[in-house]
Amino acid sequence: MIVNAIEYVTLLVAAWILINAAFRGDAIVPAAGCLAVTAGGLLWETFDPWMPPELRTVILRSAVTVLGFAATAVMMSRRSDDDVRAIVALFGSAAVAGVVLRYDLGEFRSMMILAAIVLAVVAAAVGLHIPLARHVLERETKEAAASVHTLWTTGTTWAVLLSCGLVALWLQPMPRWGELLLEVGCTAAGIALLTVSQTIVLMWRHPGFAAAYSVEMSKTILDVRGAMLGGVVLLPPVVALPGIALSLGGNSQAVSSMMWMAGTWVVVGTFRVMRIIRREAIRQRRTAMTGPASTAVRNLAMDDPVYRLLPGMFRKRD
Repeated sequence: MIVNAIEYVTLLVAAWILINAAFRGDAIVPAAGCLAVTAGGLLWETFDPWMPPELRTVILRSAVTVLGFAATAVMMSRRSDDDVRAIVALFGSAAVAGVVLRYDLGEFRSMMILAAIVLAVVAAAVGLHIPLARHVLERETKEAAASVHTLWTTGTTWAVLLSCGLVALWLQPMPRWGELLLEVGCTAAGIALLTVSQTIVLMWRHPGFAAAYSVEMSKTILDVRGAMLGGVVLLPPVVALPGIALSLGGNSQAVSSMMWMAGTWVVVGTFRVMRIIRREAIRQRRTAMTGPASTAVRNLAMDDPVYRLLPGMFRKRD
């Protein structure tokens, strides 16, 4: 009876925070409460044992489930305040890491490590987004700021997936087919994260690129997304070829040669994708530079306060 009650309450709490995160986009307060109570309870157990021996496994499984859903909710709470989200993710990651170091979690240890990694990546991403939003996005047009913000959110998601994949590869053992799939997924996440990061940097460096990217179904957005999608879909499967050759009984020399060829193919292909995106950014820069002289002067006035002394330059950019 008590076991069933614990499991039902766990499912209700997990569903509550996940529904808030999915539909409201802000479940940071309930997620913070779950992290504090659950991680605090497990840390308390290491100093003063309070779990009944017959219920220890059930309580531990419920605690790990709640912590996992709370970490997911923190990652999905993109409408919450950045400062609060960064603090919750940082302290949540530290608390979960403390539980992993001090408590014997047994079969649940890998899940707790992944939860700590997710919270740490979210804390780093949100911490970097705070100066980005305050010192960069507020100076841009609404469309350009929305483009950078969308790409930043996408990059954060890929960073979480890449971190979890690398940790899962480290937390061996696993079947060979699972390891191959995970290697392919990590390569895809790495390519996506690299191209998204480069695109954000190019948006800062080349005026007009972010604004052109924000136009729905424009040539710029189609070219950039097409290049990213091609890199993510076409390049990573090559990584699995050395493992497939090894599993089929290939000798070490053939497998080693195939590994070097696969790595070179991925590196060269990723570099080509990044060149396509850079070429599009330079094209948009040239388009912006050849626009009307009045627009160029007004943009210069927005960047350099000295030029605001010119007549008609006191209005802020939309």
